[in-house]
Amino acid sequence: MRKTVKIWLVASLACALFLPVSSSAAWAAGDGGTVAFSLPGVDFVFPFPDGYCAPTGRYDAQARITAAADHTNLTDVSYYRCEEMAAGAVSTRWGMLKTPMAMLNSAGTTRAALIDYLKTQINPDDMKKLLADGAKLANEGVHQTLGEGANLTADLKALDADANAAYMGGTVAISADSGQRLVACVYATTIVKDRVFLLYLFQRYNDPRDIVDLLAIVRTSTAKFVAANGG
Repeated sequence: MRKTVKIWLVASLACALFLPVSSSAAWAAGDGGTVAFSLPGVDFVFPFPDGYCAPTGRYDAQARITAAADHTNLTDVSYYRCEEMAAGAVSTRWGMLKTPMAMLNSAGTTRAALIDYLKTQINPDDMKKLLADGAKLANEGVHQTLGEGANLTADLKALDADANAAYMGGTVAISADSGQRLVACVYATTIVKDRVFLLYLFQRYNDPRDIVDLLAIVRTSTAKFVAANGG
């Protein structure tokens, strides 16, 4: 399972590539509420987090570029703040639902077992090594998309766990020729219908309260996603 955890950490880095975008439900039509998508042989329904909508226009185009930079995960849905997109504004909050490509056909474990592993088997030294390995792999996609001058580094840790998911979060630093941005990141790792999902939210980082706020939204959104697909 350690190899799988590395895949999830790569996703947590690659997802934070683009700060100035606004999007939601990348490949499927939707206007808030819910959106349907499919993985091989299985249909899903995703309830958007409150206040988030499907991307249109340049936001949809940017969401596709962001997804293409992640070479290890399939982006099932992207979502950004509705009012920011309506105003044509730079995004301050956005998110994605992803599936590791290595697990498109089966999670290979149960939700309870996965959550227990993430709660009990990943110590700080493991996390430091996994983040370093994940950053190296994620930056391969970053360099191909943004150029050799762009790099990602992450400071993530376990935040909490419940019956629906294990939650991680912290900050992701995005360095490029134009400067450095610091992004708050919280994501849930869960299993729904025998598929692994990573449910992310990002926002510009201001202070530690951002992590607390994002965790509350991710927790609620994950519970809705699990319930909408049979629990």
